[in-house]
Amino acid sequence: MSERLKRISTDYYILDDENRPVRTPTYETYCQWFARRGNCYIRKTVVGAADVHTIFLSGAHKWGSLEPVFFDTTVFDGNPMRSECYKTYDDALAGHEQMVARVREAEGVKSLKTHPNDTVYDRATEQNFVPTKKELPHG
Repeated sequence: MSERLKRISTDYYILDDENRPVRTPTYETYCQWFARRGNCYIRKTVVGAADVHTIFLSGAHKWGSLEPVFFDTTVFDGNPMRSECYKTYDDALAGHEQMVARVREAEGVKSLKTHPNDTVYDRATEQNFVPTKKELPHG
């Protein structure tokens, strides 16, 4: 591992079989898990020109919070970035749907349910998702 990575963080996390963050004993364990998983996406929804991404951060971040957060939902739509962080997988999924609803409302879409034109990637089913170069995993 590079000296730069050692200085950034020494705590690496993976998701267990019930999607709970679990600290790994080594960076190598994290790398093996990530290689098997392929990316850190939990859910991605495309609503018109907006992409709503929810990812597992794979580290215990404390962005303005006393408690660590492990998941992040971000909207990419050309406007100032909107982002929310969550402690649990279930909170992240609920937050993702709330963010999608806000994007739909901002675009004047009345229905808060998934629209047939939305593209949804769900990690649980691994349907409808092919990452592009701009969507390379980070975490």
